[in-house]
Amino acid sequence: STYTVNGANLGVMVMNANAKGTFKAYLDSTGADVYVKNTSIKLQYQSNSEAKSTQPGGGFSIEGVKSATNKATATSGTEASGGVTGSGHVYTGNLDILVDGSGSSATADVDGKEVTVSGFDVGLNTAVTYLSVNQNAYLEGCGTVNASGYVKVISKMDNASTTSELGSNGGANVSLISGGTVSSTVNVLLSASFQKRKEAW
Repeated sequence: STYTVNGANLGVMVMNANAKGTFKAYLDSTGADVYVKNTSIKLQYQSNSEAKSTQPGGGFSIEGVKSATNKATATSGTEASGGVTGSGHVYTGNLDILVDGSGSSATADVDGKEVTVSGFDVGLNTAVTYLSVNQNAYLEGCGTVNASGYVKVISKMDNASTTSELGSNGGANVSLISGGTVSSTVNVLLSASFQKRKEAW
């Protein structure tokens, strides 16, 4: 089916998607002596957000339309950390620390599917993504870690992606467009780090 709108005024269509959080996985040795065969601390996560402003799938016919704002904003902002800390003593065989945020993403899409528009006065169409992930794998504190086996401290961030789109996913026919602003913006800030303090050994 096809939806038809004549002489309509479309107001503000704003789509926001937020994926935010703080993730922690750690061993705190404060006030203790810890004896374990092997130590494995793994924090694996994905921070994904998707905001879409999309017309109905069956088709949309618009005539003489004035639109104020169409905006899609997707934000993925995450703090993640994993490690060993504290003032005590840890005795272990193997020590394996992994913080992995691979696959995190942010997608913003202002789109139309089978849309026909005539006499369209566009106000402001924007698609904005923010991908901000800060993660840390660590050995810290004023205590000691005695590992008789291997020691791995890994902070990993693979295949992170951002997508910011304006357009049609099904074939749009747009004519007599006047005024306004169309923009697509991608913002990326990724930080993957590991730290090892000398005092921890």
